[in-house]
Amino acid sequence: MRKFHLILMLALLAFIFAMNSALASPPNQDSWGETYIVQADDWLSKIADKFYGDAFMYPAIVEATTIKAMSDDTFTVIDNPNLIHVGQKLWVPTQSVAEQIMSAGNILDRGDVTTFKYFIHPDVGVYEFRVRWNSDGSANSIEIYDAQIQTSVQPINFAADVFYDRNIRAPDAFLEAADYNFDGYTDFRHVAEIGGRGVYNTHMIWLFDAQTNRFVLDETLSSLRSVRPVPKKKELVSHIWDPTSEAFLIYQYREQSPVLVRDVEKCLLAEKYCTDFLDKAAGGDASGLIEQARQSRGDGQDFGALVVSQPDADAACLSIFVPDERTGWWSTIGEQVVIQGNEAQCRAAEEY
Repeated sequence: MRKFHLILMLALLAFIFAMNSALASPPNQDSWGETYIVQADDWLSKIADKFYGDAFMYPAIVEATTIKAMSDDTFTVIDNPNLIHVGQKLWVPTQSVAEQIMSAGNILDRGDVTTFKYFIHPDVGVYEFRVRWNSDGSANSIEIYDAQIQTSVQPINFAADVFYDRNIRAPDAFLEAADYNFDGYTDFRHVAEIGGRGVYNTHMIWLFDAQTNRFVLDETLSSLRSVRPVPKKKELVSHIWDPTSEAFLIYQYREQSPVLVRDVEKCLLAEKYCTDFLDKAAGGDASGLIEQARQSRGDGQDFGALVVSQPDADAACLSIFVPDERTGWWSTIGEQVVIQGNEAQCRAAEEY
């Protein structure tokens, strides 16, 4: 009898210990999916059919893999769903998360309210953004709802109505979702002014705060012109242009703020319009660069110039380019001129 009591006591203690351990252990952060390594003859729709029984659910794998890539460098963002390679690491979300991802992205436009649905994160789910319009086409406010329980989580009331004129502009261009700080959570931006800063629309960019499950206005990001995120590189690109020149300012999001890492400036008709631009690039004397371009052309036509600089690497280089008479495309002539640093440091930025 005493032996039975001892066994019972030990079993009870083991049960209590197991319960305490379970309560003390943090939840499995990867419970919303699993890793899958691409095999020979795999393609995304085939993988989706294998896991969900529906080949058309492959966008859920694309979205989930992008989310994982923001915090785990062993995953890579899928730029082209038609191109995956053997050995590539994918994240396949659970059925319920995949269904949430697939339910997002649609827009419902009804009278004075346009509803946008976006998948925020597996820990959050889908939010609805309900934009309310005035009769003159201006935006009055945005009400954000938790789509699962249809409860308001955050109202955004504009200090003044945002003129947009949805009567002639597509409402889906007013509000766009993306991950602007590359933390895996979906953020959003909305138009603040049509034609602000000259030819540019200005936007207010709101970042998702995982601590409060609400969005916070980021004034620094909002001050950047025509900014778009490039998830694969975890970079933000601000595109500025006018009829004779354009610039790509490339930022990385560091310590809660965008930091300029590359400045790519292109000037068309450089000799006619951009001598100041070339003087700055050449350290005050652009005559040598202009003469080099003239000799390369040989026909008196104008040329363009591309300057790539990296402030944090103290590097800059310049390329001269001219239009190809057969194709009309611009092509680089001669060698890159290294202004400071070395050529390899700034060549990569030319793809922008």
